[in-house]
Amino acid sequence: MKRRLAKRADVQVVEENQRFEPESIPDDPQYGNQYHLPLIGADRAWDHQPAGAPIVIAILDTGVDLDHPDLAGQLLPGTNTYDGGSYEDYHGHGTRVAGVAGAAAFNGEGVASVAWNARIMPIRVTSDSGSAFSSTLANALVWAADRGARVANMSFQSVAGSGTVQAAAQYFVEQGGVVFAGAGNLGIEEPIPETPWIISVSGTNQNDELGSFSSWGDYIDLAAPGQSIRSTRMGGDYGSQSGTSFAGPVAAGVAALVLRVNPTFTASEVETLLEMTAVDLGDPGWDTRFGHGRVDAAAAVDAAHALSAGEPMRCSDGVDNDGDGWVDWPDDPQCTSAFDYTEGTAACGLGFELALILPLVCRRLRRTRETPRSTRDSDL
Repeated sequence: MKRRLAKRADVQVVEENQRFEPESIPDDPQYGNQYHLPLIGADRAWDHQPAGAPIVIAILDTGVDLDHPDLAGQLLPGTNTYDGGSYEDYHGHGTRVAGVAGAAAFNGEGVASVAWNARIMPIRVTSDSGSAFSSTLANALVWAADRGARVANMSFQSVAGSGTVQAAAQYFVEQGGVVFAGAGNLGIEEPIPETPWIISVSGTNQNDELGSFSSWGDYIDLAAPGQSIRSTRMGGDYGSQSGTSFAGPVAAGVAALVLRVNPTFTASEVETLLEMTAVDLGDPGWDTRFGHGRVDAAAAVDAAHALSAGEPMRCSDGVDNDGDGWVDWPDDPQCTSAFDYTEGTAACGLGFELALILPLVCRRLRRTRETPRSTRDSDL
């Protein structure tokens, strides 16, 4: 029958009916309780992850449960910048944060994570009370950068306002890394100025609304799910928790997925890809509550593949909304997703290099100084 059909001029393909299993749907039993992963398109992003060396995510926190079944195989050697002792988690916060960013997946165990194909570098930066200090955070950023970490996460209240931490974050960025920090859980507008070295992340809920716990202000760059995030806990356990402490590692995990596509991306390229592909929430364009929008892992990874393949930038609508003769972003307020390479025929008037520079220039112009603060980013 196959041979007879193949000889017919009106038949293009002859093959038996094949069965195809869905791709990248984790067998981790608690994956169904992790709404944030499909919400940001992590499952679709996983379908387009190339082979290669894992990206290293430094978790600057209370340490990590070194024996947790969903973390043990993900860990690299870490350090303790507080007192030089163990980086074993004594508190629990760091274990939860690490699981959001890089817990193992497809292992039939517990939960999945955004960047399960990354590796976690655990760094304890806290005292016994759970508080970090500008010195311990700065030393951790330098230590991690010198040992190949490409992404760093700090889930502490008001950390982006510390000049000491900013200086260390600049060093991390200059070594090719990207630094993330939670916005804080005071639920107020914070007077923290913008910094080009730290990506501050506000927390959203299942409905893409700003969580009641999340702080906001001029320093916000992106938003990510932070409410009821299921992750790893001490003693091999699992649980859900809310706070920008967990929005930060969601965004950090997306950055690791982008770098997996192309490890040669600079920090500014990674940040701009995340901002351009984010789902715009709140007021059109950048705003103080959501920044450039809620992270979209699928769109960011698609954009990373497109850029790596030499695809031109394209605006989402292909329309010159502001009448300046350019189809561009971020100048056109309605052109909110500037890197949709599968749509339209009108390339953006700005070349990619210039589009990368403009947001950073605008942010640097807004940059001012503020007295450092180091109160912990507590959970709700």
